[in-house]
This record gives sequence, structure tokens and C-alpha cells, in this order.
Amino acid sequence: MSKTMLAAECNYDIFDKEALGIIKPLQHWRYWLQGTRKPIQIITDHKNLLSGFNDRPTVSKRHIRWLEALQHFKYEVGYRSGKKNTAADPLSRRSDHLGGESEKPQFKPFPNERMKPIEELEINMMGLSMEEVGIALVMTDGDIQEGIRKWIRKTEGRVPKLEKKEGLLMEHGRIWVPPDEEIKRQIVELNHDSPFTGHLGIKGTSDLVAKGYYWERRDQYIRDYVTGCQTCIRAKKRNYRRHGLLNPLPNPGGPWLWTESDHIVKLPTSKGFDSIYVVVD
Repeated sequence: MSKTMLAAECNYDIFDKEALGIIKPLQHWRYWLQGTRKPIQIITDHKNLLSGFNDRPTVSKRHIRWLEALQHFKYEVGYRSGKKNTAADPLSRRSDHLGGESEKPQFKPFPNERMKPIEELEINMMGLSMEEVGIALVMTDGDIQEGIRKWIRKTEGRVPKLEKKEGLLMEHGRIWVPPDEEIKRQIVELNHDSPFTGHLGIKGTSDLVAKGYYWERRDQYIRDYVTGCQTCIRAKKRNYRRHGLLNPLPNPGGPWLWTESDHIVKLPTSKGFDSIYVVVD
């Protein structure tokens, strides 16, 4: 990801800026990265994440927030020597950023045991995109897929003629979902309510489901589910202004000084017309 720092972030010292390069991507892709079985592999050329950032003499509220955010991820940090990145290396070796000899508080968001040599990390060189990784993760839910297989076996003669793969019907490379409300609910619940996704919005949930599953009126079903989610209603902050209060209009001083009008449309056709235009004095 690429993101311009905010004005306040530009004033951070070099250690915080370098740590921000790890914190922000984890927060941005948290619904992909939280709850992973294998550690997330992070490669950095900033050795001072060990020597300068850990055991800060004074711990700010910002550091406490970062430390709390890191607790939700399983990660490993690999250090790549600055010799391979000489342009950025001098910025991470300023002597005035080193701490003194006095005893320091225990503050280690990047502890030593999480730092791994680059050779020990199992770097995946397959070049999979985030979309492909998301599809692979969703497609591994065996319980939902087994439920779809049972539905297909019970109603063999009433299923559409689609490509069959491992007992599942495929529509444009995605699993066809039968008209079963329980199966649909399980799919949306997995991609919206689980800790892995973290209660995404309508678009995020719809995009995630669409990578692996297909059924008619899928987006409308997801919209109804997300808008009715009690956790989202209680916890999420609205991103729009509240509607203003209604103010009564002043009384007109005579007839036809104030008029109101409205349309009533899509009525049953009568003598070739299906709408009414109403004007009130």
C-alpha cells in the first residue's frame, strides 16, 4: 500500500515513522491478517526497531495503542541488511536516538523472539494476489461446502445445468449456492461476523463473498444482513451527518401565497394514466 502521512505523523521521530510502516498496513488489511494460522512475515531494513523503538524511556499513549493493536496479529519480523538499501540506511543510524545507560521500562512491541533472520522466513514466491489469497481462504470452509453438496444430492433433478467440480456446481468459477436460507446465512455470517473479517461494511462483505460464491440477488441479501447486524449497529460510528430537525413553516398571509405539490406514481393504469399530480394551497 502507499499512503501519504498526515501532518501530525510527519512530526514523528524516525523510530515512530518506521514503526508506522508496519502498524498501518496491519490495520489497513486487518480483516485479511487477523486470526491467521501461520505468522505474518514482515521484512524490514530498519534494525533500530530492536535497538531504538523497544524499551522507550517514555511510553506515549500512541505507543500503547500500537501495542494493543499488535496483540491481534501473529507476526514475525525479518531484518534485511541495510547494505541492500544504502539510500535509506543512514536515516536509521542516528546516535542521538540511542537511549542512555539508565534502566528502562519494559516496552517491547517488537520483542527479540519475533525477529527472524531473512533466511529463516518461509517467503512465498508464488506471487499470489490478495484476491487469490482471499478466495483460497473462503473456499476452505468445508462445513458450508458439505451442506451445499447434501442439498444438491437431495434435489439432483432440480439443480441448474452447470459445471460440476468435486460435488459442487460452479458458476463463472464460483460455487453456486442453492436457494436455502440457512446456507446463505452461514456464508454471509462467515464473511461478516467472524474475527477473520471483523464486521466489514456492505461493500467489503459483498466483495469477499463474491470471490467464492454466487446466487441470485446476492448483493441484496448481503445488504439486508449487514444493515440488520446488531453488533454493527451498536459499535460502528455513522459516517454521515444526522438529518436536521424539521422546522414549521410560517402561516401564509393570503391564498395562493404558499403552495405544495407532489407526484403519486406507479398507480394501476386508468384511462391510459398511472400518476397523479397533487397541488395543495
